[in-house]
Amino acid sequence: MSETLPELAILRLYELRLLRCTLPSPPSDFSHRSQRCDETLPAHPLHPLINDLLTSIESGQYLQVLTSPDLERVVFKFAESDSIQSLGDSAESADRVYSGLLDRVESFVSRECEEEENDGGKDKAYRVIVVMCIAVAAFFAFTQCNVTGPLEGLPKCPLPLAVPKCDEWDNWARNQLMAAGSDLLGKLINIQYIVYAKMLAMKVKDLLLEASVPSTYGIRSISWWLIRITLLHQRILDDRSSSLFNLLQVCTNETLNHFGTLEKVTNYWGNNLQNGEGSSLVSTIHLEAGMMEYTYARVDSCRVHFESAEAAAGLQLSLTGVLGFRTVHQVEPKAQMILLANPTSSSSGGSCPSESPGSKTCDSSIGRKNINPSENHEASDILMTPKLLANDDNSGTKPEGIQVDGTAAAALSAIHQAVILAKCLLIEKSTRHDDMQRWEMAPYIEAIDSQQSSYFIVSMTSRHCMVYYFQYIFYFC
Repeated sequence: MSETLPELAILRLYELRLLRCTLPSPPSDFSHRSQRCDETLPAHPLHPLINDLLTSIESGQYLQVLTSPDLERVVFKFAESDSIQSLGDSAESADRVYSGLLDRVESFVSRECEEEENDGGKDKAYRVIVVMCIAVAAFFAFTQCNVTGPLEGLPKCPLPLAVPKCDEWDNWARNQLMAAGSDLLGKLINIQYIVYAKMLAMKVKDLLLEASVPSTYGIRSISWWLIRITLLHQRILDDRSSSLFNLLQVCTNETLNHFGTLEKVTNYWGNNLQNGEGSSLVSTIHLEAGMMEYTYARVDSCRVHFESAEAAAGLQLSLTGVLGFRTVHQVEPKAQMILLANPTSSSSGGSCPSESPGSKTCDSSIGRKNINPSENHEASDILMTPKLLANDDNSGTKPEGIQVDGTAAAALSAIHQAVILAKCLLIEKSTRHDDMQRWEMAPYIEAIDSQQSSYFIVSMTSRHCMVYYFQYIFYFC
């Protein structure tokens, strides 16, 4: 971490804890290490509130964050006039309440601490983190309800107010989303949540641009969160929006400028990073930048970002042909496309704790770990995965060497799986939509389908979903 002020360590840790909610789970002892780190850093009056908000988000208790009495008391300070009777079910009422809420947020971040002239903006930075927690909780709640699941009985209004009816408020939120220039893609629930999240994120971004928070304590990850919220806004629209594209371009360039290389990520978060976490963050931002370019059909730019993500993750993917059987009744073996993962020299920096050590030392064929190749779909004689012939010591092939369990296949981390799925998106955009396209995607999809642990082919039984991967889940569903 380039700065030496002790307060920066805890502010950076707050940002990192939010980002970790969208990445694979850390080792079991990491939460204890984070708690010890918190205890060694300077205390701040808002630290207990921020820690409670982060803990609730990490455990998937998004509604608990949005309805926190402490937030209502410290941030919003609703008066007696904000009663149920004054909250009519009309678009005008919704616009008035949400606009007034933004004024309260601005007052909370900027005006209430103007007398703190000697803190260098530290207090304002803590207040920005509080607002970011609210925005992220609303964003996660919307994503969980509409994309990842599980569905939960969230109130229609995300505000800490008892609004008796919200039909017109939902219409107001729908119009806010469609103001980008397109109708919504389909039926969505709890649409006020994403509007709420975007309003708060934009307000924080504006306050940072106005130098309300000095650059010393600048919260740079807000651009990253704004990318995610805006990209989901685009994905739920029926057509591409030029205004959203312009916003995404600005935020993506800023985020890549801040976190586009391992050196920049390490300088920003320093010792707060786990082993290999820096490379995972770099790979993640390039994947999301590629997804943005893919959404707007910019294939060349998309390919560049996906290749950068692959390099940051420490992978070099390639296809090869191996003799094997694809159908039940096939007699003679034929060449089958198999995905190979070649770890690069930077793989140690981009590795995740869930990776197997063997995947760093040799080329690994991927895709047959937990699937019996003899299995086939009930209505087809095509095997779920090809049945391959194993090589003997003399580089020959023997029928009795057919691999069934695929015990040599390497386990893939979630970041590696995301990089592999990104290849399918490039194939989808750059080839004809015919049966051959499916065969070209097959080695990549089989690599994910065969993994013992995957965030992409799962039944969403966990309360706290890895919502960063909503783009991929949304696309492949």
